[in-house]
Amino acid sequence: METVNGKRYSHFQLFKIFFKQRSRSYEKERHIRKADYSDMIYRVIALLADTVILLSPMYLWMVLFLLVCGDLLPVDALKYGNYVILGLMILTFALVQPYFASVTYGQSLGKYMCRFKVVGMNGAQVSTKVLFVRELLRDLPILLLQIFVGALPTFIYLGLNFLMMLLDPKHRILPDLITKTRVVVLLSGKKAKVNAVETHAAAVMPKRGQIDLQIYSDFSAYGALSVEEIFQLAKKQGMRYISITDHNCAKANVIARQMSELYHVGYISGIEIDCNYKGKEVSVYGYHIDERKEAFKKIENDYLSREQTASKKRIALFEEISGMKIPTQELLKQNRFHTITPQMIGAYVLKQEAYRESALLYPYVYGDHRHDPLRYFEKDFFYKGKPCYVERTLPDLRVIVEVLHRCGGVAILAEPLWHEEDLSFIRSCLSAGLDGIQVFSSMHTKAQCAQLMKLAKEEKCLVSSGSGFMGIHRGVSLGECGCPQEAEKVMTKLIQYRQGN
Repeated sequence: METVNGKRYSHFQLFKIFFKQRSRSYEKERHIRKADYSDMIYRVIALLADTVILLSPMYLWMVLFLLVCGDLLPVDALKYGNYVILGLMILTFALVQPYFASVTYGQSLGKYMCRFKVVGMNGAQVSTKVLFVRELLRDLPILLLQIFVGALPTFIYLGLNFLMMLLDPKHRILPDLITKTRVVVLLSGKKAKVNAVETHAAAVMPKRGQIDLQIYSDFSAYGALSVEEIFQLAKKQGMRYISITDHNCAKANVIARQMSELYHVGYISGIEIDCNYKGKEVSVYGYHIDERKEAFKKIENDYLSREQTASKKRIALFEEISGMKIPTQELLKQNRFHTITPQMIGAYVLKQEAYRESALLYPYVYGDHRHDPLRYFEKDFFYKGKPCYVERTLPDLRVIVEVLHRCGGVAILAEPLWHEEDLSFIRSCLSAGLDGIQVFSSMHTKAQCAQLMKLAKEEKCLVSSGSGFMGIHRGVSLGECGCPQEAEKVMTKLIQYRQGN
């Protein structure tokens, strides 16, 4: 036992903590490069190191043999010893080595020594179950072939794995085809820093623009930053125009107008309102609104009333399907609106170590949805037709459009392809009086952006762009809208819009 920060840990606990922290660092920074031919000698060394562990019971047999040869044990000890050694070999191949690989998050002894790691095909962490199965599929056939068939088939199996590792572009072995995994090289020190900078510059910067018209402040239940903190960040990033579109709340706009003058960042007043159209839930942005109008107070009060009723229902549904416990009263105290949104539920369960390894949460921790886990979590569990959906009475789209126009604003359909894949439905929404659609979004693919831009040109409507930024380390970054800076000129009409133009 050792004491760390006043707590006592066993050596095995410290061992697991070390690899968990190492794995989290990898998940956060992704300091890796693909394995290539230059790494083959190290792959072989890693395999030999793992083989030393796998064959460790044989060393006991050698000790037993020497004791028999020295007349320290009877000859019959060899006969019984063979059964014991065989049992230990099976245990090592089928349990010890796979378990070691799973608790080290894809790093067996050999891989750790040579800085290799097993990850998914997309570079993401994989579950401990997948890691266990991969090692089992790699090692157990070697033992079974040796016991029941002989040495030649064993060497053929090893040769096929090595041949595939040479020929496959991703240098996988046979078990990787089943578990959909591959081996990568972990970088360290200066190499990791250079790799991180190059990756960040190549992958992030082209996606960032200087206009972001979909930002959530702490006037939204899931926004993390104050209005001033948002403007400080916008100033630092050189943003030209931003808009805070809190859900069903226009209060941030009063402060935002003052911050715009203070930080010299262009500002467009905004709000996002939930509504219903032909039985489907949609969201509408209101830009250039006069937030002082009584209509927005009513919209906010109605929204809070609905959400307070729906909060407990959606928690009960989620607890029923997941088996996870949500501390309702604790979450209510953390939220000044006394509501619990789907994203608040997601934020809570994804922070709990006891739940993170659940298969239910795998897509948001390690899978394809990890880049913006809270929004995907909400969509997968709480949208209409999903298991935790709670029916709410929402205002009609046409009514909201009329309210926004009366308040001097412009109405834009929010993230249309995030909610609805049917372009005919989007056209129908536009016919209800909307002034435009959000073309660029962090939740739209490039193909979808192109599709929506074509639609906007055909309908001759306004175009908007927004990231859905909620705060630092909460999914997407400020300005990450998927709109190249050279394309931002298409939003000139929206930015310069005035009622009556």
